[in-house]
Amino acid sequence: MFHAQRGGNLRPLGRRGCQWGWDPKETVAFVSWVCYVAYLHARSTAGWRGKPAAWINVIGMIAVLFNLFFINLAISGLHSYAGTS
Repeated sequence: MFHAQRGGNLRPLGRRGCQWGWDPKETVAFVSWVCYVAYLHARSTAGWRGKPAAWINVIGMIAVLFNLFFINLAISGLHSYAGTS
């Protein structure tokens, strides 16, 4: 996942001149990535097994679903389908 995030971050550098454009899709994708990194970190840390770590995973899944349905269809941006005819 890290390599996909990094590779997807290098391509716009040549096209737009910047790596990060604060597009809503990019921002929520980063938030979901941070949620899953926190989940993996919580699983490797002592005391974060079971329900506490599972709730971090649930928050990450909510961020992914929010990105998939709401950002794609309701908010217009560079990476969304809202406002296209």
